[in-house]
Amino acid sequence: MKKLLFVLPYLFACSVAFGYDYVDVSGKVKNMEGMELEDVVIRLDNDSDHYRATTDWNGDFELYDVAVNTYTATFEKQGYITSTQEITINGDSYEMNIGSFYLEKDIASGMAGAWEGYLKTCIWDLDVSITITQTDETISGTILANGRPFGKLTGTISGDDIEFEIEKSAPCRGFIEGNGFVTEEKIILVFTDGRDCQGEQNVGNCEFVNCGKRSKWKLRLI
Repeated sequence: MKKLLFVLPYLFACSVAFGYDYVDVSGKVKNMEGMELEDVVIRLDNDSDHYRATTDWNGDFELYDVAVNTYTATFEKQGYITSTQEITINGDSYEMNIGSFYLEKDIASGMAGAWEGYLKTCIWDLDVSITITQTDETISGTILANGRPFGKLTGTISGDDIEFEIEKSAPCRGFIEGNGFVTEEKIILVFTDGRDCQGEQNVGNCEFVNCGKRSKWKLRLI
């Protein structure tokens, strides 16, 4: 019995002295405004070990059984600038929170992709889809409303702000101007002016351009 009492404190002292070889690592990812980001891919890499996780709806991530070492941490999300930095995982505890990380929007590609949503006007509610391409601060795309050709969108984006013009398709030709903004995988486009509209309401959905600021698109990336 005396021998057992002697060995247990010795083993405990060794555990404290040498620490842990593997730990569970956690953290959080946000945008530059402090909002949590979902679906961010996190990788920890070095010459011998590689780990991967994805943030949940609250921006949290966790990697399990990470070997104590120094890693290059990479944070990636579509529409954001990829961030890398060096992180050292120590074995002081079996859990380690490495804090919060922040990603900046990439305006060079932040709006590119297929979007769908609806157009709410003082006359109609239309299902809308747009496939947008982007080169630096210039955007363009072809618009469908209720599955039919609606027009061509061109515009510019500066930060989160958008200025755009739509050249409407036949049989209701004309132009629509407006502005909007991008917020976390969502685009809001507000029509502020319509001009040179020609055609009949029942064939071209033309009259809505006179609704001014009450006409609004709400679109989400799909």
